[in-house]
Amino acid sequence: MVWLVVSKMVKYTRAAAILLIWTISAVNGFSSRYERREPSLHQLRLSASPAYFSDDDENLNNLRKDVDRIGADMTKAGSEYLTSFLLEEQQDEYEVEMEQKNRIVLEQRRQYDATLSLKETLGITLCQVDAGQELSDYDLNLDSLVFESPPEPISQASSGEALTMNPTQVQKRLDSNFKGIVVSSVVVGGHAWNNGIRPGDVLVSTSATLGDALWPKTSLDGVRSAVASRKVAAGIMTFRFERSIEEVASQYELTLTKPLGLEVQATDDGFVEVTGFTANAQKLARYAINVGDRILAIDSSLGDRMWPVSTVEGVISACTSRLPGQPIRMRFARPYAEKDADTDKIKTIAPIRAASTVTVIDDSPATPVGAPVDKQLLSRCRNALKRYSEGQQGEREKFTDKYAVPGLVADKVLDAVASASSSLDAVTLSMVMNAYLSCRQPENAIRAFEAATGLKADGSSATNIEIIEGKEKGALVPNKAAMNLVTGSSLMRALSMKGDTSSVERVLAALEGRSGVNVNGIESIEWPNTGLYGSVIPDSQCYNIALSAATRGGEEGLGTALALFDTMDEPGRTGLKPAKNLVSFNTMIGALVRMGYSEDAFAMLDRMKRSGVKPDKFTYTSLIRACVHEGDIQELLFDMKEQGVQPDVVMYNAMIRLLCDKYQWFEAKNLVGEMESRGLKPNSKTYGLLMRGLLTAKKPSACLTLFETACTDQRTASLTENVHLYTTAIAASAAIGNHERALDLVSRMNIAGVKPNLKTLTALMGACLSSGKAELASDVFSRIDSPDGYALQMGIRSICAKGDLATASELLAKQLVGNNKMTGKQIMDSFQTLIQTSLELEDFSTARQTFADLLKSGFIPSKALLQRIVHTLDLIPPKRVEGIRDATLKEIPEESFDFLLFIIDSLRTRNLPCDGSFYSTVLHSGARMGGLRRKIASLLAGSRAMTVDANIGDLAGAIVLSEEARGKTVVGWADLVKNYDVYKERLGDDVELPPLAVRISSKEIRQVLAAEQRVSYGKQRRRQLV
Repeated sequence: MVWLVVSKMVKYTRAAAILLIWTISAVNGFSSRYERREPSLHQLRLSASPAYFSDDDENLNNLRKDVDRIGADMTKAGSEYLTSFLLEEQQDEYEVEMEQKNRIVLEQRRQYDATLSLKETLGITLCQVDAGQELSDYDLNLDSLVFESPPEPISQASSGEALTMNPTQVQKRLDSNFKGIVVSSVVVGGHAWNNGIRPGDVLVSTSATLGDALWPKTSLDGVRSAVASRKVAAGIMTFRFERSIEEVASQYELTLTKPLGLEVQATDDGFVEVTGFTANAQKLARYAINVGDRILAIDSSLGDRMWPVSTVEGVISACTSRLPGQPIRMRFARPYAEKDADTDKIKTIAPIRAASTVTVIDDSPATPVGAPVDKQLLSRCRNALKRYSEGQQGEREKFTDKYAVPGLVADKVLDAVASASSSLDAVTLSMVMNAYLSCRQPENAIRAFEAATGLKADGSSATNIEIIEGKEKGALVPNKAAMNLVTGSSLMRALSMKGDTSSVERVLAALEGRSGVNVNGIESIEWPNTGLYGSVIPDSQCYNIALSAATRGGEEGLGTALALFDTMDEPGRTGLKPAKNLVSFNTMIGALVRMGYSEDAFAMLDRMKRSGVKPDKFTYTSLIRACVHEGDIQELLFDMKEQGVQPDVVMYNAMIRLLCDKYQWFEAKNLVGEMESRGLKPNSKTYGLLMRGLLTAKKPSACLTLFETACTDQRTASLTENVHLYTTAIAASAAIGNHERALDLVSRMNIAGVKPNLKTLTALMGACLSSGKAELASDVFSRIDSPDGYALQMGIRSICAKGDLATASELLAKQLVGNNKMTGKQIMDSFQTLIQTSLELEDFSTARQTFADLLKSGFIPSKALLQRIVHTLDLIPPKRVEGIRDATLKEIPEESFDFLLFIIDSLRTRNLPCDGSFYSTVLHSGARMGGLRRKIASLLAGSRAMTVDANIGDLAGAIVLSEEARGKTVVGWADLVKNYDVYKERLGDDVELPPLAVRISSKEIRQVLAAEQRVSYGKQRRRQLV
């Protein structure tokens, strides 16, 4: 039959082709490997209509009969096959459209697994959704496994509060026939929250009772039974959730020519992803395509149809069939993004990468941009950095704050890459820099940037670039491709942390492609891939970093920050500069408040509102410090209420601190009551501020009462188990001189498991000293391994009070050389303590040596020190009482008077004037003692008069006049009183009295005149006072 029909179709070629297709399909059972759409009856009739054949052929009628007979026997599958053949082009376009649609739908949902510990509080509730999007009347609490009423919808929640789903939004994302389980609420900061679970996520399956298999769940009873049995069998349970993504991938098309210069890699979810560019990549591709974009389709070499691609081989096949220079139209998709519920920021969801290698789409040899990159090595390095930079809050504090582990890991990463003589890519470099910055090591972050990119970190054209060498061999090879917006922003953060504002400005100019910008005499250069057509375009975050750095430069820096702030576009506008955002305004408000420009800070707030930017709690926290009166705080709270900003504990603590600093303790106490009325519980910092405020207001008893009240209250007892609160309470015990209570507080700390710190032990020393327990205070000091300046000051006091002057002198001497921990004020106080204790013990030799060391160290004795010496020696000039003579007063030891003369001589050797009050005390003491000391006091008065009469403005001039102009020997006052019999006959001949410059204030004139009158012999003469 087949061959008969073929022989008749020789003359009628067109009809024979159609008949052959029908016949073969009928004989072979019409292969079903092509699944096409069923054609309409109208289409089938058109395909075999009489109009398709010639009417003038005599055999046409017979051919029609054969066709009708064969067509009657054809099956439905044959009709589909024929119709699909005729409609092939239309069907191909339909397939492309459907595949693209399915890809987008696939991207709109994402599944993830969360492994939770059933021994911890999960903080999650589930609700059931039935057909028709009907929500159940009760929720299942996974902690108690009890059904409870659903909570009210809450869109914002603080840590420890439950964030609930919005039923309307959930119903919009679910299909009308959906039936399953949805997360109804999650406690912010809880175990489930920290594992990424959010309200509105769909529960797909849970772990079986035993093993790792996951079983689907569609009812709350099933989940309840699974969790209950899993708690008994195992301690952990895996939940699989599905999250709807509202923002899908954005697609775009580009027409490129060969060579493309793209590096691509297949992903496990069926996409071809761009992973980088080669040296031959076109500038258009670098500008428009981002690393991570996906190739969806490539146009056909014949025609305009776009063919979908899902493998690297398919992309290569579609591209290599083109001639050089022939355009290739490609369709790309930018990876979708979703909003992070933790930070309320948009984050990119990384695709699931396959274990395949990167393929270069380029006819020319693949040459990486910049330098060789060992991708496998960098992958291991990134995993190590990620392991020690992420995790729970406690782990971050342990690794980062205490041991700086991320910085150590970054060192190892750089050494490993340098030893391999390889380069860093942008992702790894940014992770290395962030690891250093998390440990507050900006110098290392800057060094890593220079060595990795070969660019000077200050934005200049200098060539002295840092080089990182491996410990055994090799060195880090610079790769300019490692410089992008992320690493540039990290560099600006490091420079800002270091305080190098000028370099921050130059780096910002370099990122914008502006060369020749002069900042402090150094010009910036243009960095690669920057400028108007570059791929590196500074955003608002870069400008905010520059603003923050500039505001640390005092008045000049604030002016620079304001000028830079004004160059930014207004919110909502799109221009050449990034727009101001919430962080920009908050940075400027905080800077204005710190510099004391309170009115300008509130004006910036008004400008912020008019720009359409809504203030947040950080805005108002900064403005709290600009408040002067309590009424300002209340007005600020009212404004917050209008803006819909709810004050939190941090904000109330800032207000309480402000009031305590202004000694408005009762107002601060009332603010705590208002805080509790709003449902906010005071934390340990709140009590610490109140206690510190009472202690500053010299109310230590009230401070201790507040602490003990908090300890006895079950609601606040846990808050008091804090080293800062205990330290403040011990300081209050020291203020009332109760060392026993201080020791009891330390004992209670140890029982509660609170370890005393350096400040705690220092406060304990103060309590022991205030109670006169010098031995106990000295013992506490000996237990401090690494004391700071204040602890050393208290330690010297305790050792002096114990009477061990040698040890105290040795300890103080160590602080005068090398890297001393004590400030100048603390050293001066320690000198004063040592001198006072020496005089109390009548150890004048140690007192002289200590005073000489004080002058030798460059310190100038203060008036308070001289007065302390006078009080210690009990030499306060008595008031003249009629009928009471000097002989009836307490006798002054000769050593005391001679020590005063030693001080006058020591001041003269440093060309320092004597204080008027101290000078009058010396004269009064000499008059009381009589004899030789009164004579010396009289000579002191005469020397001062001679110095004034000579109109010598400084002591150095007086010495020159005495020694050089007169050619005489000048003796010291201490030497004169000791060897007066030797010098008395030679005075005025070859021996000259030392000059004496005295600084006399207007309040001391009468006191000085009265003292000089007491030591004058014979006829008094009028003396000039200056």
